[in-house]
Amino acid sequence: RTIARTLFEKYYPIEVDHTMTPAEKIPSMEEWWSTAHSLMVKYKLEKSQLAASVPISNCALRDGVNKFLDTCCAEDIPFLIFSAGLGDVIHEVMLQKASMTSNMHVISNFMDFDDNGVCQGFLGKNIHSFNKNETAIEGSPWFSDVHERHNVILLGDSLGDLHMSDGLEINERIAVGFLNDKVEARLEEYQRRYDV
Repeated sequence: RTIARTLFEKYYPIEVDHTMTPAEKIPSMEEWWSTAHSLMVKYKLEKSQLAASVPISNCALRDGVNKFLDTCCAEDIPFLIFSAGLGDVIHEVMLQKASMTSNMHVISNFMDFDDNGVCQGFLGKNIHSFNKNETAIEGSPWFSDVHERHNVILLGDSLGDLHMSDGLEINERIAVGFLNDKVEARLEEYQRRYDV
């Protein structure tokens, strides 16, 4: 945890620095994710630890999320969770605190576990804050679910999230921003860039 905290303290300020362009930030984001992922391999993270950590974590879903997810499922609306985090953790959180429905897809960084359930690497290309877009899902089984959809409700908590729908043919997009920290410093830019 100490090493992870050190990485966060080094790289998170770069991720949220409004004076830097995404192109300037990307090398640091790639370094951050690669280093963090290699630590999980080095310390032999076990799949069983993920399920055990969710109930004791401070992870919480927003009020009304279950109703929102149920409505999307009932109306056959594709629901993509696009995250630069750990897909295995997100999947476990959804299983324990909400539900994983047939219309839901998690696009994230998934671990590759060996036969003993020990992390031996990661599957696919690292997804970080600035490469979450159509190219990360193109060719996937659920790409056809969203490729023909032309209206998007985008929910994000970083300015990089505004690019999650890049590459899709969209008629209408409503972008809802969640500003979780550094509110005073970042509020004006969020109000300018997000619709809500």
